[in-house]
Amino acid sequence: MSYSDRNPDGQLSPTTGDDARIASPAMRFLPDFCSARVVVEILLIAELVAIVLTMARGLAPGADVMADFISLSLFMLWQALASAAVLCLLRRKLLNASSRLAYLSCYAGLLLVTLLLSLATVLLDRYLSLALASEQALAFVGRNIAISAIVSAVAMRYFYIQYEWQQQVQGSASARIAALQARIRPHFLFNSLNTVAALIPSEPDKAEHTVLDLADLFRASLAQPGALGSFKEECELAEQYLRLEKERIGERLQVDWDVDALPDDWPLPRLTLQPLLENAIYHGIEKSPDGGRIHIKAAVQGDYAVLRICNPLPIGSTGISKGLNIALENTRERLRLALGRQASLTAAPDGELFATVLTLPRAPQPAGSGVKD
Repeated sequence: MSYSDRNPDGQLSPTTGDDARIASPAMRFLPDFCSARVVVEILLIAELVAIVLTMARGLAPGADVMADFISLSLFMLWQALASAAVLCLLRRKLLNASSRLAYLSCYAGLLLVTLLLSLATVLLDRYLSLALASEQALAFVGRNIAISAIVSAVAMRYFYIQYEWQQQVQGSASARIAALQARIRPHFLFNSLNTVAALIPSEPDKAEHTVLDLADLFRASLAQPGALGSFKEECELAEQYLRLEKERIGERLQVDWDVDALPDDWPLPRLTLQPLLENAIYHGIEKSPDGGRIHIKAAVQGDYAVLRICNPLPIGSTGISKGLNIALENTRERLRLALGRQASLTAAPDGELFATVLTLPRAPQPAGSGVKD
């Protein structure tokens, strides 16, 4: 199985996907009010407000608490559903608007919804005698507008503060990923350059391909921090790296690929496989006099992909060293920051082999969700 496909210019095909999209300010500022989860949350908040208002009004002697709660619940549920619908429509209209305009538009929309529903409730109560508005019409409408103005202001401020907090978390996560990714400086660089120098006099074409492979690897290491690539792209980079090492090590290095079970578009951070293969070669193949074989196997288990990399253990080796631990922790941290806490990396001896196992979720968590508090 080979993933070494280049475009006519000799470069890897450009990445396409959601990571290339930049959300507008309003898109980031406002949650998706069209989603069922957000609507349910809004309904629960409306019921909590109805309970609080019922308790506040039920302190008077002789008050009919149940009747008040039913009437307030009906009004608040209609208010919540209408507000969610208006915010859903406004969010679509404000995709390219600034945060300030989105804030003011949504706030005005919520007050307008409250005014219209209050007037509709007064008219309905007048003609059907439903006891939905027990006070004078003007007082009922005015009280609802005042409460809505306060609650809406608090809610919109909460959305904005939550947006700012998420921006800070994402910025912190991106900085940490950039710092971790900057540490990916493969020690094979000088060996590869020496290999290129040796190939130039006798095999210039092979030397040229080796330089292109090396350039692609370092271009990937300079990619946008935290950007997700595909499994196919990672395999392409891994094979380029293995070709470089094959030129240096020769037939002592053998690799078996068994990854057909994993879809090519499965997401994972850039340069995830290369550091692990580098560890397998440095701590396994190079330290064995006769070299050895690296096995790469992938499988899908429900919503997760399991990727297993095995390399032989040199005689007398435990497979664990300080350098290996640092590299594994680096990769583990990058996985957690990019994919969330559902991603994991384990490494341990397995008989005469050393096995590194990656567990990758199909749907990555939002950026920054894996950052520790």
